[in-house]
Amino acid sequence: MEKRKLWIDQMRGLCMITILWFHTEMYFVGSEVTPYALYVQDALAGFFFLSGYLFRRDEPESLRHRLSSIFRWLVVPYFFFTTLIAIPKVFVYGRYDGLLPIAGKILCGHASWFVAALIVAEVLFALSLRLFRGRLLPMGLLAVAAMVAAHFVGNEYAPTPLYNKTNFWSANEALLAFFFLYAGYAYHCYEKAVERQPWRWIAVALLLMLVVLKALILRGDEKMIFGTICTSCYPLFILDMMVAVLLMVTIVKRLPRVAFLEWTGSHSLVYYFFCGGVPLVVSMALERVGFAYSGPLSLAVAFVLVYLLATAVAFLFYRYTTIVRRPAGVSG
Repeated sequence: MEKRKLWIDQMRGLCMITILWFHTEMYFVGSEVTPYALYVQDALAGFFFLSGYLFRRDEPESLRHRLSSIFRWLVVPYFFFTTLIAIPKVFVYGRYDGLLPIAGKILCGHASWFVAALIVAEVLFALSLRLFRGRLLPMGLLAVAAMVAAHFVGNEYAPTPLYNKTNFWSANEALLAFFFLYAGYAYHCYEKAVERQPWRWIAVALLLMLVVLKALILRGDEKMIFGTICTSCYPLFILDMMVAVLLMVTIVKRLPRVAFLEWTGSHSLVYYFFCGGVPLVVSMALERVGFAYSGPLSLAVAFVLVYLLATAVAFLFYRYTTIVRRPAGVSG
């Protein structure tokens, strides 16, 4: 049984907080204040990278065990939380078209694109691990092929004849997620060799690269959306996310223990299911009491309230249910 790694939880926590910040801006302000392309796609890629990192185990794991783990800790929570949230959504938005459309959205994997894409990507990755027996070269070629395919079947910015409009179970995003799962897995394989390198110089080089990439993105007003995939420059999109993720890994691994980051990361699945609903509820409540957006300070207040409420929700589910609570000390 493998122990949890602090840096993984802290990086997940950092990524989750950025996702909460984005949704707070969208619901409280009504539009993005911080450009999406500066951070959101990087946080999402970070989650997929970490999932791939955790695929590599010190002890051999059977395909059956891996698939049952995906079912228990991703598929079951997906159906539980999306069903639980579906009815309140109807009352909040004031639109009810019957149970069939709601059930159809959940069954087609459209109720939470990120979790659906993660499920599909992890299943495909587990199968490829078995097929290629963990050999990095053929898996790497498959990962690159999946990344290229994601552009042709999933990029809605300039749809190709192969564009997959139905996107059942977020298959388009799952192909791109597969690439980042492989990146995380490959990093784990060579982690010891990477750790022997001068990390400060690596961090500086990655930071400079990221600054240049972000400048190009902002100057060109490039679209850089992960879900659903919508990007005006696909190579820049991929390079930006890879550099950002590697920089996050390099820095977060050297951070001391930050309690709130660690806790947020270790409970991030519940945070994600409520990362839209909680900012919406908080924004509606603040609007009722006359607290509207008036600048950075008001946004910060709204975000703190969002984070506290989301944390309370996560605590209640982990404390009083077993739907997402793993055995103590087990990573996942």
